[in-house]
Amino acid sequence: MPKIPKRITGKLFVNLSSINIRGVYLNIYNDFNQSIIIENITGKYLLLSSEQYFTPMEERMIFINITNFTGFYELYSKGEENVTFHINVDGINFSSYTILSKNSNISLSVPNYQGGTVSVNITNTFPYCIIINNITGKYLYLEKNITIGSNATSTAVFYVSNFTGFYNLYNQSKEMVNISVEVDGIKISKEELLGKNFNISLPNTLGGIVNIKVYNPFNFTIMLYKAYGEYFQLESAYALKPGYSYLPFNVTNFYLLYNNIKDKAENITILVGIGNINITKTFPLCSSINLTYYESGEVSITVSNPLDTTLIIYNITGKYLYLLNKTEIKPFSYGILRIYVTNFTGIPNEKITLLANVYGENISESFEVSNSLSISINQVDVPVHNPFNETIIIYNITGKYLYLTKIYTIPPGCTQLLEIKIINESEVFNENITIKAQISQTNITYVMGL
Repeated sequence: MPKIPKRITGKLFVNLSSINIRGVYLNIYNDFNQSIIIENITGKYLLLSSEQYFTPMEERMIFINITNFTGFYELYSKGEENVTFHINVDGINFSSYTILSKNSNISLSVPNYQGGTVSVNITNTFPYCIIINNITGKYLYLEKNITIGSNATSTAVFYVSNFTGFYNLYNQSKEMVNISVEVDGIKISKEELLGKNFNISLPNTLGGIVNIKVYNPFNFTIMLYKAYGEYFQLESAYALKPGYSYLPFNVTNFYLLYNNIKDKAENITILVGIGNINITKTFPLCSSINLTYYESGEVSITVSNPLDTTLIIYNITGKYLYLLNKTEIKPFSYGILRIYVTNFTGIPNEKITLLANVYGENISESFEVSNSLSISINQVDVPVHNPFNETIIIYNITGKYLYLTKIYTIPPGCTQLLEIKIINESEVFNENITIKAQISQTNITYVMGL
């Protein structure tokens, strides 16, 4: 930021001296207490050929080229030749507008109490390109974002709502501004004092909080529990919606982190939760985190057994996954299934098959994976009436999606509730069931549809 005096005072007096077919002669007196540069004077048919430098209290004549004398003179005669003076006062650029006419006696002053645009050159001394998305303060904001190459300088255009207020805060180093900077997908937001020695700095050898772009390729929300590397760590767990998100990371050394990213030497370890599936994987870190890096790997899934008998899971198979080993889960407890996934991004919406054994019966269930993998077993109580004069012993009722929990004895003429476990409610009413029972020492097997 250029040095700004405590207060800029004075005016620029402009008198029209003469006109000829080539151009216009203006007599200009610099009444400012500072040297000024008239960088350009433009109109519809006017153009200043070179910058004009004026010391304080200097007066002299300058010449402005006319590009179309007929058009210029017509506007000039009507008092409609609008002219813009582009002035630089000690590093601050501003523009003033006036009308050049027969009776011109123009007095231009720095708009101390009004707003206007200010142009400032900003140099990027870092060895990588940066994008300044915004700089806002009490009296100013950046009109549009700017891109500055490595060790390059670009012009930032600010709108200042109150020049006097801005100058006063600036000279007292009290103009606090919010700065948003992006470095190749990494966003950094910080506050700095806009003073005489102002310079946009990034967390270099020091640490800081940066926002890193993370991409969730799934069509549902997933959990990012952990993400860390040599110089950075995710602040806390976040629920990632589909698409792109910016998440805050705590960086211990920004400069070394960025150099490692450029050299492809920085790895990231991530713990992601997809429903009740937790995935841990390590892969090279780029300027953003793309979760489509998950191609294959082993995952561990916690499965509960709500039954009073051991649940044996022989296999879980699908297009992109399979169970690594048979797992037995004791009654009313939990077990860990080790599943190998060949393509994580292909898992959602695929059909998988579960093969298990419950109460000595082999069951098979097919279902679709959405954002979670779970085994759902519900219990229903079914009233069964014995119309015979003999006691009925019901040993089992089985189907593809249901089974009896224990043996029941129903006396003659009595009704008893039978506990039946249902594995898949949506399919259970479309299947046939098998009933195994005994009446008066006679074993009966009966098949019926639900």
